[in-house]
Amino acid sequence: MRYHAVMTSIPRRCSRWTALLLAIGAVVLTGCIRFEVSFTVQEDGSGAVAVVTALSDEFIDALVEIGGPANDDGSFLGDIRHIPGAIVEEYREDGFSGERLTITVPDMTRIDEFLGGIDEVWQAAEQLEVEREGEGWRFELVVEPPRDDLVGLDDPEALDALDQGLSYTVRLSLPGRLTEHNADRVEAGEAVWELDVTAAEARVLRARSQPASGPAAGLVAGAIVAVVVLAVLAARSRSAVRGRAGA
Repeated sequence: MRYHAVMTSIPRRCSRWTALLLAIGAVVLTGCIRFEVSFTVQEDGSGAVAVVTALSDEFIDALVEIGGPANDDGSFLGDIRHIPGAIVEEYREDGFSGERLTITVPDMTRIDEFLGGIDEVWQAAEQLEVEREGEGWRFELVVEPPRDDLVGLDDPEALDALDQGLSYTVRLSLPGRLTEHNADRVEAGEAVWELDVTAAEARVLRARSQPASGPAAGLVAGAIVAVVVLAVLAARSRSAVRGRAGA
């Protein structure tokens, strides 16, 4: 299954902050805009897609200082809020304020059917594949470089400002254990990619998983080993008794 999922347009909207980033300066520049997309796949194939857009509280305060919009809380979701089944919640975490949008997907392998209107809403595309592979799962997402669509990125200073200001993260949770991935890091079994919004080339995110060897499987294996050991010891004990009796 190939789905033209969108993740470049929200960073594109963030480019409207480039001038403000330059005006505010480096003190509150680093990581002041948070954009995060999370994919969660369950063993039965269901799952969810969540999008977080937020501004740091320090950046919001700085906007007030320079006469920017005092009530801007990092809401970049726009018309995406109207996707059927989408739930939008207030987001406040780690000194950031904004919104989290979550879409429940009954079958992640058919995600294009459940997010059918998303292309028209976001007007950009990447290729996303979520597939069963034997007993495990395979994930692949091509993230096209958004820099050509971003306003002002022909200016090196503006490019540097956006590079420092925008945190662009993709998270993935697959059933079982990760057996292969090209993520930047793994947190509690979750693959995490930190993307460069100013990159000139596409990046392909890949991951595979297989069923985990859980505690129950470990207990069963341990019990089998214990039974074998006890049987061997019992056999040796009987042989020793017979040997003494024969003597």
